[in-house]
Amino acid sequence: MKVSLLSKENQTLNVQEVAKPSKNEVSPKLIVGITFLVVGVLAALVGFILLTVGIAIIPVILCILSSAFAITGIGLTVAAISPIPAFLLDEMFYDPKAFKYAPEYLRRNKDFALAAFHINNKALKYADSDLKKDKQFILDAVTQNGLALQYADPDLKKDTDVVLDAVRENGYALQYADPDLKKDTDVVLAAVRQKGYALQYADPNLKKDKEFMLAAVTQNASALYCADDNLINNKEFILDAVRLNRYALQYADPNLKKDKEFMLAAVTQNGLALEFASRDLKNNKDVVLAAVTQNGLALQYADPHLKKDKDVVLAAVRQNGLALQYADPHLKKDKDVVLAAVRQNGGALYYAHPDLQKDKDVVLAAVTQNGGALAHVGYSFRTSGGDDYLAAVYLAVRQNGLALQFASRDLKNNEDIVKAALDSNKNAFQFASPRIQNLPEFIKLAQV
Repeated sequence: MKVSLLSKENQTLNVQEVAKPSKNEVSPKLIVGITFLVVGVLAALVGFILLTVGIAIIPVILCILSSAFAITGIGLTVAAISPIPAFLLDEMFYDPKAFKYAPEYLRRNKDFALAAFHINNKALKYADSDLKKDKQFILDAVTQNGLALQYADPDLKKDTDVVLDAVRENGYALQYADPDLKKDTDVVLAAVRQKGYALQYADPNLKKDKEFMLAAVTQNASALYCADDNLINNKEFILDAVRLNRYALQYADPNLKKDKEFMLAAVTQNGLALEFASRDLKNNKDVVLAAVTQNGLALQYADPHLKKDKDVVLAAVRQNGLALQYADPHLKKDKDVVLAAVRQNGGALYYAHPDLQKDKDVVLAAVTQNGGALAHVGYSFRTSGGDDYLAAVYLAVRQNGLALQFASRDLKNNEDIVKAALDSNKNAFQFASPRIQNLPEFIKLAQV
């Protein structure tokens, strides 16, 4: 198996290339191994000389020692110059301590250390201490995984650049930052933007600061989960938070969500805040009307009983025609409701009852507002609408030339219709019939 490592230049490096000391770096094992080997050879030579002069006992002892030194020296030398097999990185997947027992020159190698960290984020714990002090190395590590900050030298945990990169990758890295940086609004906001709950690691005073907490809510509503209790129970603060981010309401005190006056104020600012109101208030017509008047799509959070209420649904579709999708089915058949919806957004025709998708008044109102609504016109209106369908297509392409794609085959071959479409959008030419696409007059119109 070959393991690729990403260098700073984003080039791949083979394990065998990384697993060697650099040209200027000599492995301690290599020095010791060669020393043992030399001593072994010298001992053998001395033994041989003594043997030639008639001394027998000492040469035997020296031969034994020389063999031991030579074998040890050869073993250490081979270990020092041989590449580390790829299984070392494989082993780190299961046990980060495997890095702890790697040769020292590997634990000092930046690329190998980053590769080990990529395989097991706990491996960095066993990297060489000099690497943990190397700013560029730690920057590379926290960019890969922000939680690497925990293994950085204490001085780098005070470094704003390093900590910012870490929390941007993983907000929870804030827990490993120096206490002074846990007070830094830029650092904490960056952490909260990535993980709202990272606020739990910020300085306690920030959690009590109204202005800071509003800024945090803008980044991530879940930051409120870690806010000081006095702020969570403060109506004015929660209303300000809801104005900035409707999801803030889900972290408010449950009693506030039951308070009609408070919820009226909240949905008046952001109708979609109705999602977090109590069940009783979702069935309160005053609250729901206020919500859908501010944002018609809030109708989706209303009690089913109020989705049948014509006053409520009319208020919703007048604000946003697409709210028709959340109305009770019987109101999707109501011409008054559907007309109000398509006049606000022609695309609402898609949600109308099929009977109204072929109604002349509804169809003409829809395509006048949004030519693309032509796509949702009922089949029978297309095939037997006659002049009414012709009028609908003409209005549609005048509003949006690209609506020509939804016209019938016959009308794509109608020169008046195609001219109207090209006047609106030259790109409509692609949807004209082949005959018209070959007419010089229309080719010229499409190019002007």
